Amino acid sequence: MLLALIDDFYFKISVTLWGQEAENFDGTSNPIIAIKGAKVGEFGGGKNLGTTMNGILKINPDIPEAHRLRGWYDNSGMHKEMKNLSARTGGNFDAQWMNFKEVNVGDFSGNQWLSMFSGEVEKVLGMSAAEVGKAYDEDKSAMTEIANKANFKQFVFRCRAKYEMYNDENRLKTVAVRVEPVNHKEYNNYLISKINQLMGN
Repeated sequence: MLLALIDDFYFKISVTLWGQEAENFDGTSNPIIAIKGAKVGEFGGGKNLGTTMNGILKINPDIPEAHRLRGWYDNSGMHKEMKNLSARTGGNFDAQWMNFKEVNVGDFSGNQWLSMFSGEVEKVLGMSAAEVGKAYDEDKSAMTEIANKANFKQFVFRCRAKYEMYNDENRLKTVAVRVEPVNHKEYNNYLISKINQLMGN
């Protein structure tokens, strides 16, 4: 079964369901879908997804991101025009956007690539998905400037990490589930408490 998935970055991608997942799927209510372990494919310059034997598919999962997407779709998303990532374009625009939710963050100890939900990406960029899309439509070079403005900004990242098998290789996958600006007052109090502990106070 071939489905079309959309998100609040106004992108659409094709995903193929197999076996029992395809037989049992009911899309009449336009459900929110969460897929883990999907295989990314490419055809004619377009991207596509496919479920795998070891993957997980959840329909309307009870998580904040799913509830937020439900509200977005019901209120405005269903009427928006989407950019099709699966279209046979032959260019690299779609691939750039597919990778845009992967960010590299660092501190004094090193750096790490993180996957982020679109809502957290908006916090880092300081722009909504609609604003980013509009800027790109008006100026194709705008994405570089938008991304550069996010460089060296400071945030507190709450992450979830685990090892996953990919092409017979055990890789660490880290997802930023929450991104918040640094609360300097709170952080200073934390540092003071650590200094006091070291001094035996």
